[in-house]
Amino acid sequence: MDKVEYEPGESGVIKAFYNTGTHTGMWAKRIRVKSNSIKDNDINLVLRGNTYAELELRNNTLFFYDLVPGKTKTFSVQVINNMNKPLKVKGWEITYPFNGNLFFDLKVKAVKGSGNKDFLKFSLTPKKAVYQFKNSSLTVKVKTNSKQVPTLSFYMRVKIKKVINITPTALFMYTNVNGKTAPATIEITTELENGLKIKSVKCKDCPLDFKVIDISKKDKQILVKPNYKRGKKGKIFSGIIRILVDVNGVKEYSIPVRGRLY
Repeated sequence: MDKVEYEPGESGVIKAFYNTGTHTGMWAKRIRVKSNSIKDNDINLVLRGNTYAELELRNNTLFFYDLVPGKTKTFSVQVINNMNKPLKVKGWEITYPFNGNLFFDLKVKAVKGSGNKDFLKFSLTPKKAVYQFKNSSLTVKVKTNSKQVPTLSFYMRVKIKKVINITPTALFMYTNVNGKTAPATIEITTELENGLKIKSVKCKDCPLDFKVIDISKKDKQILVKPNYKRGKKGKIFSGIIRILVDVNGVKEYSIPVRGRLY
């Protein structure tokens, strides 16, 4: 206050200060002024305000869909920067779920926008060794240079295209048709636009022959037939069928096989 005593008809100014600390958003505080006024000994004043956080997110969900192993995809999130300094990324971590073996590489960097609108740019690259479908929900925590908001949390959804889908995953050839072991088939498909190529199909010490049938650019079929010249009738055989393919870094897929020559 300018002073504590006022003559009749005089006016003055009351100054109030409120330390918001780490609180953000709307707030209201009541101040009671005691006086010798005949009408009202107490004067109640209400202070209202809105405290902005140093960093405010416009979106905290990251969507990485239709990813191709080995190919990088980016996703940017707008950040309102109310600090008097540029936004910086000090680091990041995957917090849930995390088993220690991530199937992708993640990079995060701050990008300066116009005014107080900055961006966090996320770059995700699935590893080429990922040949099976991956569908995961994770939480990413990004460390910033803000004292008030040292960490920004994001929910991240990751969906990677199937590089190779092979059915069945194990082959059993015990069916007897007209006194002979029935042939079997292996279906191979991919979701990648460039398709796939099968270089060779082998099974060491297995009395089997293989024939690759091109159904389409993305779909192949392997016909598995018994070879009686390489095995004896009545004998049970087992082994590993190794399929050498050329599709986005995946070179080999193995299927266990077991059966009998009738």
